[in-house]
Amino acid sequence: MRGEEVRPDKPIVRRYLGDANYPADLRELISEAEGNGAPASLVERLKNLPTDVEFSDLSEVAEALERQDESYEGQARSRPEAASKAQQDGAAAAHAWPMGAGPDALAGGESRQVVAGGFP
Repeated sequence: MRGEEVRPDKPIVRRYLGDANYPADLRELISEAEGNGAPASLVERLKNLPTDVEFSDLSEVAEALERQDESYEGQARSRPEAASKAQQDGAAAAHAWPMGAGPDALAGGESRQVVAGGFP
């Protein structure tokens, strides 16, 4: 079960962290999860939680992981728009080389023009 993706709902969190001594800091929770054979994805998600927080019970851990999911999902939704804009900006920049400074510029400041079928 270590290699599969785990969405940390309360039953999953309870399974691997239910016996932890609360209040518990992140280091203790990670140790508890690893000791109980938690999937690597859950352990990694725990490692991404704030380190300066002490969790008073299991519900607080589950809520923190859910907030992490919401934050990640929000970022993922905004990425396709940013990627599309970056592609458009890159395409525009590729056509905006100053004379002699484009990808066909030679070492001494000379430039050459490539035409279909070879060099002019």
